[in-house]
Amino acid sequence: MEKSRLRRLALGVLGVILLISLFFGWQLQSLRFDHSLEAFFPANDPETLFFDAYQEQFGSDNDFIMIAVRPAGHLFSQDFFQELSRFQDTLEQLPYVEEVLSPLNFPRWERQIFGNRLRKRKWIHPEDSARLVRDSLRLFSQPNAPASFFGTDRNAVLMLLFHQEDASEAMCREIDHALARAVERQDFQEVYTAGKCLNQTLYIELLEVEVILFMGLAVLMISLCLWLSYRNVYALLLPLLVVSLTVLWTVGSMLALNIPLDLISNILPVILLVIGVADVVHLMTHYLRQKKLQEDAWAAFVHACQRVGVATLLTSITTALGFLTLTTSSFQPLVLLGAFSALGVGIAFLLTYALTGILVLFYPIESEISHRYEEKWTQGLNRLYHWILARPRQLSLLSLVMLALALWGMSKLTVNSRILDDLRADHPHQLDFNFFGEQFGGVRPLHIAISPPDSMLFQLAYLREIDRLGDYLEGRHGVHNIISPTTMLKAAHQVFGRGRASAYHLPKTEERLEEVLFWMAQPKDFSTHYPWQGSNPVNGSLSGRIPDIGSAKAGKMEADIMRFIRDSLAVDPGHFRLTGTGHLMDLNNSFLANNVFYSLLLATLLIGIMFSLLMKNVRMVGISLLVNLWPLIMVGGIMGFVGIDIKISTSIIFIIAFGIAVDDSIHFLSHLRRSMKDQPLPQALKHSFLHTGKAILMTSMILLGGFLSLCASQFLGTMYVGLLISLCLGFAVMADLIFLPILIYLLHKSAFKDAGKSDEYLGN
Repeated sequence: MEKSRLRRLALGVLGVILLISLFFGWQLQSLRFDHSLEAFFPANDPETLFFDAYQEQFGSDNDFIMIAVRPAGHLFSQDFFQELSRFQDTLEQLPYVEEVLSPLNFPRWERQIFGNRLRKRKWIHPEDSARLVRDSLRLFSQPNAPASFFGTDRNAVLMLLFHQEDASEAMCREIDHALARAVERQDFQEVYTAGKCLNQTLYIELLEVEVILFMGLAVLMISLCLWLSYRNVYALLLPLLVVSLTVLWTVGSMLALNIPLDLISNILPVILLVIGVADVVHLMTHYLRQKKLQEDAWAAFVHACQRVGVATLLTSITTALGFLTLTTSSFQPLVLLGAFSALGVGIAFLLTYALTGILVLFYPIESEISHRYEEKWTQGLNRLYHWILARPRQLSLLSLVMLALALWGMSKLTVNSRILDDLRADHPHQLDFNFFGEQFGGVRPLHIAISPPDSMLFQLAYLREIDRLGDYLEGRHGVHNIISPTTMLKAAHQVFGRGRASAYHLPKTEERLEEVLFWMAQPKDFSTHYPWQGSNPVNGSLSGRIPDIGSAKAGKMEADIMRFIRDSLAVDPGHFRLTGTGHLMDLNNSFLANNVFYSLLLATLLIGIMFSLLMKNVRMVGISLLVNLWPLIMVGGIMGFVGIDIKISTSIIFIIAFGIAVDDSIHFLSHLRRSMKDQPLPQALKHSFLHTGKAILMTSMILLGGFLSLCASQFLGTMYVGLLISLCLGFAVMADLIFLPILIYLLHKSAFKDAGKSDEYLGN
């Protein structure tokens, strides 16, 4: 085709690219972020469906904010409680707040001397300083809820702010900012806050900042590597244009489908920025090498396409396949990350060849790197090649020792996560969260649904077994603030017993039980905000709070609880079922470990098929897979030794890293296969090492620089993704440029011996 027609076609393609870019650019105005726990629950799983039904009966376990206040002076002082009262009045005026519960308004029920009527009293009288001492003595003598409003050191007060159910992201942001302003106006010594709404707002605001930060750092690192590699403005701007449009088109596609960025997909732009540049680097390296051999830029581009086109197509397919295996997960965020990462890889491949061809047609790119600089690259790679093949046994032994150590480290890996796992230990929000664990029994909810048949729930024998379960949870596992049918009945019986602490127990006869149940039904707010009986009157709930002990310990605790119910209670264990957000998050982690394992197996199978089509040699396929699994094992071993747990954020690194790391092997083996058509294996191996080595090292430096930008994140999960993928890519370079040539040499030793002992290809 004539160049004039090619240029007209190129302008048409450029116009289409511009129109598509304008469309997706317009979508950016609807960019939003999401941090919903429910998105990480396995879709259509029986446990998730049961929890949904449970919430319909008992309400959500996350629609509140815990606020703890430390006074500057003595706790039971009139000044402090009067200031606390004013603070509570302020909180009740915040947007979307339905009620604020504290020791100031927590009801103390009294039975009237005459008649079967109850009247509501206060536990604390801040207007009367003389009564505060008696108030404190009465309150701290209670075995139930009122005393739980004060910390274990009796120097902090808890307030529960209940807000509108299922508050949106905008509502949570408004509540959070209004609460922060209210806290700033107080003179308390310390104020601590924790709650789902606050977590969501914090995470979203951090995501908004970090997406821009990561992209800026990644672009900076990529630009530096490209400039050092080519010293040409066009060779620098072209890859940046390709990856920028790739990110724009991919994120724009998500926004067009009304899909927000979340804690997982916020790394998508960086992934695309980093891996999208690899194809451009391989194509540009071969183009510039060919351009030095011939004057015609278009002919050099066509030759480069012929040389690396198939390899870059295969690497794009394998990387996309690696990401697509994430779509087999039952977790929607992972499905979306896998699908849109794969889409981005395809977009990057198309834009690489389209934009490079258009640029070459209108401006023949020339490398400004000197011939002497290129010679240094060649000499360095040549020395490395000979050094490697001169030590096959020593390096093989080194790889086996490293493999053994890594497998030992992997044996130490645990599947574990916490509610605020992604925040650094010194983050103020994490410190507040820890405070509630130390002083108020924690924030993590524990729920046990009780579903006996007929009206068994209110039979005295059945209630006694529930009470035994509550005592076991508190004594054996330290569960705090237990609310159940029995705790409410005991509180009502205490009222029946004139408020004496010794009367806080279950009624001893069925007749007394009927009387207490009658009184409980009189004031509709007797049970306050603590749900214990569902909309179905035969069902009940036992709930409490525990510190954020992590899913590994929580899983053992839950197994212990169910074992106690099965072996020690005189009830059908099928009536009791663990549920709640904490329980589902723990199940998520165990499901996720299996998801990642099977996704990795699927990715290995699919990529093995790709290697089979490429090499058509069973032994070479085995070598290729071994070389690319080795870096994953190394990283798994490091995680085990340093104590990095398997969780949602860290597990995906194996899929991402495997899909990316395999690219260099494909380029190396693809070049080797072509070279073997007209060269014996020793010469072909060295030729492939020298010609692909520079591109492999350059793309690896760019990938490392890009992913290391994620280490600037305040989210530990994101930081670990950047660090661990970077480590994996570093090991992948070692595997491709050291262990892959050694394995080929050892498996075809006779071919190298036939070349002669003095032959340069032996590494002598």
